[in-house]
Amino acid sequence: MKLSDLSIQDQYDYVHKNIGIIERDDVGCLEISGEDALDLLNRLSTNDLINFDYSNGSITTVLTTNKGRMIDVLTISKSFQGYFITCSLGALEEIIEWINFYTIIEDISIKNVTSEILYITLIGPNSNNILLNSLSDRIETLNIIQSKFISHDSVDILINIEEKNKLFEYLQNLKISNISNQIFNIIRIKEAVPMFQKEITQKFNPLEAKLEKYISFNKGCYIGQEVIARLNTYKKVKRVLVNIEWNSEIIINTGDKIVFDHKDVGIITSYVYNPGLGKYIGLAYINKAFKLQEFIVNIGVEKNIKLLITHLENSPHQL
Repeated sequence: MKLSDLSIQDQYDYVHKNIGIIERDDVGCLEISGEDALDLLNRLSTNDLINFDYSNGSITTVLTTNKGRMIDVLTISKSFQGYFITCSLGALEEIIEWINFYTIIEDISIKNVTSEILYITLIGPNSNNILLNSLSDRIETLNIIQSKFISHDSVDILINIEEKNKLFEYLQNLKISNISNQIFNIIRIKEAVPMFQKEITQKFNPLEAKLEKYISFNKGCYIGQEVIARLNTYKKVKRVLVNIEWNSEIIINTGDKIVFDHKDVGIITSYVYNPGLGKYIGLAYINKAFKLQEFIVNIGVEKNIKLLITHLENSPHQL
């Protein structure tokens, strides 16, 4: 029986003791090359891409609008021709258009290579060690990508699609099995990792999403830099991404407002049932002025829901 055929509870228990794998069909990949490629990306996004040593892996940065709002979170790594940009598949065309819009006389070439690569995430104890100790000698096109998960052992890798069979044959010999998207989503929400069209939209900025670790406050100008710097310097961030949980099964939708005492205090962005806790967990943007940790709220059409905010000050992305 495949791991993905097991119950969600059994899969959840499995990845806390063993390594699971998931093919990331939500990830797109671009290859950008040319003398000015890295410099342009540096001027369009939040992190310091120029001074990073790409022989050490990858760097994550946020592509922002001139209002400092998020277009997507990108991870940059070295390719044979230039640099890979891994991004949300749903944002790929907009990212290409954004880069092309700001390309005037720069020497840049950009290509969609999503169909040519395989992007996977390994989750579970010692997944980093297994990868580093064994795969690098077996997979010629191996690219190790910075994992977005922090407290859960995991590693992302990118390879040429032609080496897929070789990779999966090796992983199967190690008894590493596929996990479901639901398990991946449980871990993502627990780790407060933002997702495109959920937490990552042009309604929010990276400071609200607690992505400070992907922002350089010392580099030169980039699109949206003035807004983000002002929000940070003068502590003007009014809402923040938090983990939430509740017990009862309710009918809610992404984007539903959280109402307390007849006032909007937040908005739901993601949620899933966590069998390990026996509760529903989610992510929400909550007004920073709202200090209660447990309270009775209305969410969408649902009334009198006891909601608990967890990790308010200790999100994995909080510096």
